[in-house]
Parts: sequence; C-alpha cells; structure tokens
Amino acid sequence: MNKVALVVGSSGLVGGELVNLLIEDSHYSKVICPVRRPSSHESEKTEVILGNVMEPSSFGLGSVDEVFICIGTTRSKTPDKGEYRDIDYGIPVDWAKWSAENKVQKYVVVSAMGANEKSSIFYNKLKGEMENEVFKILPDNSFSVRPSLLLGDRKEKRVGEGLAISLYKTLGFLIPKKYKGITAKSVAKAMIYICNNPVNKRVFESTELQKFANLD
Repeated sequence: MNKVALVVGSSGLVGGELVNLLIEDSHYSKVICPVRRPSSHESEKTEVILGNVMEPSSFGLGSVDEVFICIGTTRSKTPDKGEYRDIDYGIPVDWAKWSAENKVQKYVVVSAMGANEKSSIFYNKLKGEMENEVFKILPDNSFSVRPSLLLGDRKEKRVGEGLAISLYKTLGFLIPKKYKGITAKSVAKAMIYICNNPVNKRVFESTELQKFANLD
C-alpha cells in the first residue's frame, strides 16, 4: 500500500511514537507532520510543514488517506479554560471538518479514559464533547482511543503524572486492569491497527488498545 498519513501533535509522547511506527510501516509511503515550529522527525517518508495547527487550511495540504490527532495540553500549561478548550476540543474538531471536506478515509483521535459529555469534571466533559462532535462530523470513519495513564519519556515534566507513574510502578499489582498504565508506543500501535483492520466500534478503552498493540 502507499497510504499518506497525517499526524497532528507529532512532537508529543504518543505522536512521536506514532510517527516512528508509521515510518517503519510498509502500508504508508508518506507521513505528514503539520507543526508550529521545526520538528526533529526526519526521514525519506516524512514531510514536516510549518503552519498554525489551529487552522488546518494554513498548511496547504494535498491528498491524505488517514489523520491521527495526538494533540493535548494540561491545566498547568494552559490554566485558562477557554484556551484549554481551543486546544483539546477545537483542534480535533477543526481537523475533523478538514478531514470531511478532503474525504479522508479514517480519522483517529487520542481522547481520555472517562470521557463523558455529562461529566461534572471539566477535563472528562470536554473530551466527551470533543468525541461527540467529531463523530457527528465524520459519522462513518472516525475513531477515539481512551488510554489510561500514559507511560513513556516526555519532553516536558508533569508533576501530577510523575507521581501517578511512581505509584503505579510500586503498587501496579493492586490496580484493576482497566486502569493500568499503557505505554505511548502501545497506544500508537493500536491507532495504526484500527486503521488497517476491520473494527466494529468507534471508541476503544485502554485494555482494548493494549490488546491491539499485542497483536502486532
């Protein structure tokens, strides 16, 4: 196959792993990375394009087969709820609209465990609203993955997440299976699996992602 993949959020934990896996995958001939600033992803298969990730049209992109959205922020980096919403809700939704207009075959977005538009928790509610809007825009070919605690080496340090990972390493055997941590690479593998195999649902929880990753 000679599919073209586009990864939004390629500098992040999941996005970085995803780009590396796509480069190695024979299904894909090109991996496009729309970014705000120069990226370290360099290979014969990658194309790094500078622009505003909040405005998909700013990149002047051509034909794309699959879109992967791995973007997200934190309350410590983005304390303003309006700005937070612009990133975690606005970017996935705007790229879903772009995907619909450009007849993208499949669209996969990284959401979060507990995503629910009726939740009283701001983060979970926002992720649930994002999923629902994406599904309305792309009713037949959009998918959401909901990893639990992400394990991997981040470029940025997140204090709360770091503490959670430390506890996980110590007390992981006590944690129910659905809440167990999952590596960013496993999430990335699962996203690629979803795009290259028949699936009968559109929302995948962490245990399902781990299952797909193990099928590689």
